[in-house]
Amino acid sequence: MLGASLPGTSSAQGSSPATDVAAQLLKEKTHFLECLAFVYDPSMWLSYEGSLYFAPRTEDQIQRLEEMKEARKNYSVLTNRLARYELTARTVAGSGIEEKWRTRLLLPYSNTNLNLTPTRELTVRYLPRYRVVQTLPGGDVMLSDGGDKCFVMGFGRAADDAYHTNAVLVREGTKSFKYSGQEYVQTEAFTDAGLSHEEIAVLRRAANAFLAGVASPGVSLAVLPRAPTNPAAATPQSPASAAADEFLMHKMRARDDSPYLQFLLANDYLQGLGTAKDEKLGLEWMRRAAANGSGDAKAYLDKAKVK
Repeated sequence: MLGASLPGTSSAQGSSPATDVAAQLLKEKTHFLECLAFVYDPSMWLSYEGSLYFAPRTEDQIQRLEEMKEARKNYSVLTNRLARYELTARTVAGSGIEEKWRTRLLLPYSNTNLNLTPTRELTVRYLPRYRVVQTLPGGDVMLSDGGDKCFVMGFGRAADDAYHTNAVLVREGTKSFKYSGQEYVQTEAFTDAGLSHEEIAVLRRAANAFLAGVASPGVSLAVLPRAPTNPAAATPQSPASAAADEFLMHKMRARDDSPYLQFLLANDYLQGLGTAKDEKLGLEWMRRAAANGSGDAKAYLDKAKVK
């Protein structure tokens, strides 16, 4: 269930720490994909100036998002932001959505921006029901929801306009115009920011891709191999396979409050353990680990005379 707590797994008799980590990872990955399926519901997006923005609008939506955010604080494996981003990007790409749409749905990864979805500070007005009180040249209209009238530019681009419900409007300022042969009046001016049929279809496709990931996590998204039904009968891992598993676990769990895991990840890159050797990336992680308090990382940098 979305928003449910995610307790850590405890070691069952006969199971190994690696098995427990794999089970917990699968649980957290499933929950994260469920969260994303909710986030990409078209009812929480708007379209403005050629871009799509995530904009939850109801108290229920906001509450559920907060519950999911709190649940993610209980993650113990899927804690690395880059790994979460890569999981999201792979799932969206795997849905078959064209590149031009993928760039509108998912922000580039950034250490300073914590959001995956594009957002923007906009003054938004939602009209659950409305009527068109005057049609103006150029596709502009005057709308009323029973209260103050509002001037809407480019009205009619959204899919729901024919139903006179669920208008999504972005405030642009005020406009002076002559209303029904009267004197010039000033009124609030808005732009129609409702989703088109095509935009709705793309968002639904993304949401369905995340739901498909929940139903079948798939090997391509796994970080550790699933535990066999009978661990005692498992084929021993090769040293290379074990090293790759260690590297991926380090990458998933390396975060600012885990300088030791950051040190281990740095060492993996520097020595090519379980991954391609990458001295530049290794030193970046080593400096990050040292800055966060890893004595091993500080000693390495001192010995290597690297600043």
